Order: sequence, then structure tokens, then C-alpha cells
Amino acid sequence: RSRLVIKTVVSAGGRRAWLAETPEQARAVLLREAPNEPALVQAYEPAIVDSGEYSAIFLAGELSHAVLKLPQRGEFRVQEHFGGRTEAVQGARWMAEYGRRVLDELPEVPGYARVDFVVDAAGEPKLMELELIEPDLFLRYAPESYSRLADLLLRSRT
Repeated sequence: RSRLVIKTVVSAGGRRAWLAETPEQARAVLLREAPNEPALVQAYEPAIVDSGEYSAIFLAGELSHAVLKLPQRGEFRVQEHFGGRTEAVQGARWMAEYGRRVLDELPEVPGYARVDFVVDAAGEPKLMELELIEPDLFLRYAPESYSRLADLLLRSRT
């Protein structure tokens, strides 16, 4: 059996996320930790622990910057408050192409988006989450992105 990640629908920063070994254990965790909350269960992706999770930030449909999030040894969550670390990644062309393919599936291009993905054992990108109302766009890893986002927001007001 493969492991499972359980997350409440409303959460942030890896909080309210648990790892389960079986569907029965996932159910028990939800009943104990979040009995009255909607939740989602997804297959655990070992690439997060093996090679990390990428976040590619798109502004007006174009890749602005990307980061690699790596968990602490023994942890599946990549956030810094769980011991993870984040590194800037130079926006490889394939990341821009992959992210645009993901965004092309939406009815319209969002002003900003964060495409979270891993690279699986076969070397293929695999979507983990598409964040469209994300508070952390990792702007601090690409200081020029602050002004690009500000310009985008100002243009959207007119």
C-alpha cells in the first residue's frame, strides 16, 4: 500500500496535514484531528522527500521565479517551521513551459499563480497543487518580483 497525505481543506503552511500508512489510519486521523472539517486525501509522493517540491510563480501567465522546497530529514512537510529549507532556482525553460501548460487548463489566465510540482522517478513533472489565492509567492527569493507584482496589481485596477 502507498502512504497517504491528509489535509484539511482550509489550512496553510503544512499545518493541519498528516501522513498515514493506510486508508484506515487516515480515517482515524481525520476523526481524531478534524472530525467536522472537510478534508482531502492524496497519495504520498516520495519525490518530495527524495528531491523536493518546486514552486513556480507566474505573474500574468509568465514565469517570474521559482524555488525548491526541501523537507528536513524524517519530515514530509517542506515548510521552514517544520525544519524545511527553501532555495531560489533559476527559472529553467522547461518550468516555464510546464507551468504554462497547467495554466492553459484554466478558463482564463490568473493575475498570479503558484504551480507546485515534483519531478517523479521518471523525470516528469507532476502537479501537486495549483495555488491561485496563495499568500506566499516567495517574492523574497526574487527581489525584482516585488515591482512586477505591484505593476500587475496597479494595471488590474484600471
